[in-house]
Amino acid sequence: METLKFIFKFFVVVFLCAMAAVSTGGILLIPAMIIIIGYLIHYLVTPSKAEKAQKPGGTRTTPPPSASLARKVCRHCGAQNALDGVYCEACGYKLP
Repeated sequence: METLKFIFKFFVVVFLCAMAAVSTGGILLIPAMIIIIGYLIHYLVTPSKAEKAQKPGGTRTTPPPSASLARKVCRHCGAQNALDGVYCEACGYKLP
């Protein structure tokens, strides 16, 4: 359906540009061709509505890590500690 709309719009633009070029004796032929080429480039570059709907929009938020994965790591011994811990459970050094 999207392609049919493009084809219809394209032929309307070509027809109007051709009529303008013929009615002016060929003076508007180059501007008419520029309009047609610009319309084609715009159609090829701009994503369709279906492509826009498939892309996730806006900023994506990552879910918070689960409690079992979120741990503080001791710089001194490398042991994993609870997030709310102040001192390492293995060696006793202060956690970052």
